[in-house]
Amino acid sequence: LDPTIGLFGLQVVEQTGLLADNYRREALAMAIDRAALMSRLNVSGWTPSNRLVAAGLPGDQGAIVERWQGVSMAERRAEASRRIAGWKAENGLTEPPILRIAMPEGPGSELLYARISADLAQIGIAPQRVPYREDADLRLVDRVARYPAAQWFLNQFHCRLTRDICSPAADAIMEEAAIEADASVLAELLVEAEVELTTANVFIPFGQPLRWSLVRGGASGFAANRSAFHPLPPMALVPN
Repeated sequence: LDPTIGLFGLQVVEQTGLLADNYRREALAMAIDRAALMSRLNVSGWTPSNRLVAAGLPGDQGAIVERWQGVSMAERRAEASRRIAGWKAENGLTEPPILRIAMPEGPGSELLYARISADLAQIGIAPQRVPYREDADLRLVDRVARYPAAQWFLNQFHCRLTRDICSPAADAIMEEAAIEADASVLAELLVEAEVELTTANVFIPFGQPLRWSLVRGGASGFAANRSAFHPLPPMALVPN
């Protein structure tokens, strides 16, 4: 595996119904067992995370930690179930609400969807898989960062770049950050923007994207990297 950084999780697309407020959107994020996502793929060395920005980037002062620390998976799902049940009662519903999840084709997606749908079903959701380009409530995002900085992550959700749920407040903070010259003030602004987007629950992170380098052991000229970008020239042999 390449030690990639980027976005891997579910983007909240729909802005009405169950997903209209961040209280219920957070319930979905709480219900997913990230540690179990890769178990059926038999992937080792992958670290689950519920942070929107990758940890350990330049300027990261450790001010933001993983969410729901000290709260068990059972406790999280119990709270999530209560929130979903409350929404159903408020809207006079007796059947589980349907959430359309857009995912690409492929065996990996099938295994991933099976795990996600099982988790959501436990809190009273009826997941429904739809083709990746069709209308959906949630859409899988699997995108490697173009450069190792918090700005890349945070700008992916700018209201000018997406029709999905976004945060004008986070955008305003990022506009301040774009012209801030003081490194310490910039770091504080980036933390504020991440907190704002995290609280808005516009995205449900799983961890970092998975990328296989597909190279045999001992190949000369190869080096794993966070961008999962492998140009051939460094591996080419100069003819004698």
